[in-house]
Amino acid sequence: MAGLAGSFGNPDGTGSDARFKTLGGVAVDSVGNVYVADSGNCTIPKVTPVGTNWVVTTLGGAPGIWGSADGRGSAARFSNPNGVAVDSSGNLYVADFYFNTIRKGYAPPRILIPGFNAGEFGFNLIGPPGRLIVETSPDLTSWLPIATNTFTGALNFSVPQSGASSNRFYRAQVQ
Repeated sequence: MAGLAGSFGNPDGTGSDARFKTLGGVAVDSVGNVYVADSGNCTIPKVTPVGTNWVVTTLGGAPGIWGSADGRGSAARFSNPNGVAVDSSGNLYVADFYFNTIRKGYAPPRILIPGFNAGEFGFNLIGPPGRLIVETSPDLTSWLPIATNTFTGALNFSVPQSGASSNRFYRAQVQ
Protein backbone atom coordinates (compact mmCIF):
# COMPACT_ATOMS: atom_id res chain seq x y z
CA MET A 1 0.00 0.00 0.00
CA ALA A 2 1.04 3.61 -0.35
CA GLY A 3 1.97 6.16 2.21
CA LEU A 4 3.89 6.59 5.43
CA ALA A 5 1.62 7.25 8.40
CA GLY A 6 2.25 9.56 11.34
CA SER A 7 3.92 12.61 9.80
CA PHE A 8 2.81 15.84 8.22
CA GLY A 9 4.17 16.43 4.79
CA ASN A 10 3.17 16.47 1.18
CA PRO A 11 0.44 13.84 1.09
CA ASP A 12 0.93 13.35 -2.66
CA GLY A 13 3.48 10.91 -3.97
CA THR A 14 4.17 7.41 -5.17
CA GLY A 15 4.42 4.48 -2.77
CA SER A 16 6.06 5.36 0.54
CA ASP A 17 6.82 8.93 -0.62
CA ALA A 18 3.19 9.85 0.18
CA ARG A 19 2.39 11.05 3.70
CA PHE A 20 -0.69 10.42 5.85
CA LYS A 21 -1.09 11.86 9.36
CA THR A 22 -4.08 10.19 11.04
CA LEU A 23 -6.11 7.80 8.96
CA GLY A 24 -9.88 7.60 9.27
CA GLY A 25 -12.25 5.75 7.00
CA VAL A 26 -11.54 4.43 3.54
CA ALA A 27 -13.73 3.66 0.52
CA VAL A 28 -13.04 1.88 -2.75
CA ASP A 29 -14.69 2.77 -6.09
CA SER A 30 -15.66 0.44 -8.92
CA VAL A 31 -12.24 0.64 -10.63
CA GLY A 32 -10.11 0.04 -7.51
CA ASN A 33 -9.22 3.59 -6.44
CA VAL A 34 -9.04 4.00 -2.66
CA TYR A 35 -10.30 7.20 -1.00
CA VAL A 36 -8.97 8.04 2.47
CA ALA A 37 -10.17 10.37 5.21
CA ASP A 38 -6.85 11.73 6.56
CA SER A 39 -8.14 13.53 9.64
CA GLY A 40 -4.68 14.61 10.83
CA ASN A 41 -3.79 16.32 7.54
CA CYS A 42 -7.40 17.58 7.00
CA THR A 43 -7.29 16.11 3.49
CA ILE A 44 -9.01 13.55 1.30
CA PRO A 45 -6.37 11.65 -0.69
CA LYS A 46 -7.12 9.32 -3.58
CA VAL A 47 -4.87 6.27 -3.85
CA THR A 48 -4.69 4.92 -7.41
CA PRO A 49 -3.10 1.60 -8.37
CA VAL A 50 -0.54 2.10 -11.16
CA GLY A 51 1.18 -1.10 -12.21
CA THR A 52 2.67 -2.60 -9.08
CA ASN A 53 2.70 0.72 -7.21
CA TRP A 54 0.24 3.22 -5.74
CA VAL A 55 -0.02 6.94 -6.54
CA VAL A 56 -1.53 9.28 -3.94
CA THR A 57 -3.22 12.51 -5.09
CA THR A 58 -5.02 14.92 -2.77
CA LEU A 59 -8.57 15.53 -3.98
CA GLY A 60 -9.55 18.05 -1.32
CA GLY A 61 -8.09 19.98 1.57
CA ALA A 62 -4.63 21.27 2.39
CA PRO A 63 -2.26 19.47 4.78
CA GLY A 64 -2.61 20.81 8.33
CA ILE A 65 -5.06 23.59 7.39
CA TRP A 66 -8.51 23.00 8.85
CA GLY A 67 -11.85 24.66 8.19
CA SER A 68 -15.14 24.10 6.45
CA ALA A 69 -15.33 25.26 2.85
CA ASP A 70 -16.65 23.77 -0.36
CA GLY A 71 -14.28 23.98 -3.28
CA ARG A 72 -11.97 22.09 -5.58
CA GLY A 73 -8.59 20.75 -4.58
CA SER A 74 -6.75 22.78 -1.95
CA ALA A 75 -9.58 25.37 -1.81
CA ALA A 76 -11.76 22.80 0.00
CA ARG A 77 -11.41 22.69 3.79
CA PHE A 78 -12.11 19.88 6.21
CA SER A 79 -11.76 19.68 9.96
CA ASN A 80 -11.12 16.13 11.10
CA PRO A 81 -12.63 14.17 8.21
CA ASN A 82 -13.33 10.71 9.63
CA GLY A 83 -15.24 8.80 6.99
CA VAL A 84 -15.59 8.57 3.23
CA ALA A 85 -17.97 6.73 0.92
CA VAL A 86 -18.28 6.57 -2.85
CA ASP A 87 -21.51 5.91 -4.76
CA SER A 88 -22.04 4.10 -8.06
CA SER A 89 -21.74 7.40 -10.02
CA GLY A 90 -18.30 8.13 -8.53
CA ASN A 91 -19.51 10.89 -6.19
CA LEU A 92 -17.56 11.06 -2.92
CA TYR A 93 -19.13 11.69 0.49
CA VAL A 94 -17.01 12.94 3.39
CA ALA A 95 -18.05 12.84 7.05
CA ASP A 96 -16.44 15.81 8.84
CA PHE A 97 -16.35 15.11 12.58
CA TYR A 98 -15.62 18.58 13.95
CA PHE A 99 -18.34 20.43 12.01
CA ASN A 100 -20.82 17.51 12.12
CA THR A 101 -21.36 17.64 8.37
CA ILE A 102 -21.45 15.29 5.43
CA ARG A 103 -20.15 16.87 2.25
CA LYS A 104 -20.55 15.63 -1.31
CA GLY A 105 -17.87 15.85 -3.97
CA TYR A 106 -18.92 15.24 -7.54
CA ALA A 107 -17.13 12.95 -9.94
CA PRO A 108 -15.37 14.86 -12.71
CA PRO A 109 -17.28 15.30 -15.98
CA ARG A 110 -16.94 12.48 -18.49
CA ILE A 111 -17.24 12.79 -22.22
CA LEU A 112 -19.00 9.85 -23.79
CA ILE A 113 -19.21 8.85 -27.43
CA PRO A 114 -17.30 11.64 -29.21
CA GLY A 115 -17.61 11.48 -32.98
CA PHE A 116 -19.37 12.64 -36.12
CA ASN A 117 -23.04 12.36 -37.03
CA ALA A 118 -24.52 13.86 -40.21
CA GLY A 119 -21.52 16.18 -40.72
CA GLU A 120 -21.44 17.47 -37.14
CA PHE A 121 -18.86 16.77 -34.45
CA GLY A 122 -20.49 16.01 -31.14
CA PHE A 123 -20.20 14.39 -27.74
CA ASN A 124 -22.32 13.48 -24.75
CA LEU A 125 -21.16 14.94 -21.45
CA ILE A 126 -22.22 13.77 -18.00
CA GLY A 127 -21.03 15.16 -14.71
CA PRO A 128 -21.79 17.41 -11.77
CA PRO A 129 -24.19 20.33 -12.18
CA GLY A 130 -22.63 23.75 -12.63
CA ARG A 131 -21.66 26.29 -15.25
CA LEU A 132 -20.62 24.57 -18.49
CA ILE A 133 -18.10 26.12 -20.86
CA VAL A 134 -17.31 24.53 -24.22
CA GLU A 135 -14.22 25.93 -25.95
CA THR A 136 -12.52 25.45 -29.32
CA SER A 137 -8.94 25.93 -30.46
CA PRO A 138 -7.11 25.60 -33.78
CA ASP A 139 -3.76 24.88 -32.07
CA LEU A 140 -4.34 23.70 -28.44
CA THR A 141 -2.86 27.03 -27.27
CA SER A 142 -5.50 29.71 -27.72
CA TRP A 143 -9.02 28.74 -26.59
CA LEU A 144 -12.24 30.52 -27.52
CA PRO A 145 -15.50 29.84 -25.68
CA ILE A 146 -18.28 28.82 -28.08
CA ALA A 147 -20.97 27.83 -25.57
CA THR A 148 -21.68 28.71 -21.96
CA ASN A 149 -24.74 27.63 -20.07
CA THR A 150 -26.06 26.04 -16.91
CA PHE A 151 -25.21 22.36 -16.85
CA THR A 152 -27.72 20.12 -15.12
CA GLY A 153 -25.71 16.89 -15.31
CA ALA A 154 -26.06 15.69 -18.91
CA LEU A 155 -25.71 17.30 -22.33
CA ASN A 156 -25.62 16.30 -25.99
CA PHE A 157 -23.39 18.81 -27.77
CA SER A 158 -22.69 19.13 -31.50
CA VAL A 159 -20.90 21.56 -33.82
CA PRO A 160 -21.29 21.68 -37.64
CA GLN A 161 -17.97 20.77 -39.29
CA SER A 162 -17.72 22.93 -42.37
CA GLY A 163 -15.34 25.63 -43.50
CA ALA A 164 -13.63 27.47 -40.65
CA SER A 165 -14.95 25.15 -37.91
CA SER A 166 -13.24 22.03 -39.30
CA ASN A 167 -9.81 20.96 -38.01
CA ARG A 168 -10.43 22.25 -34.50
CA PHE A 169 -9.96 20.91 -31.01
CA TYR A 170 -12.75 21.05 -28.41
CA ARG A 171 -12.83 20.88 -24.64
CA ALA A 172 -15.55 21.19 -22.04
CA GLN A 173 -15.33 22.12 -18.38
CA VAL A 174 -17.83 22.48 -15.59
CA GLN A 175 -17.21 25.16 -12.97
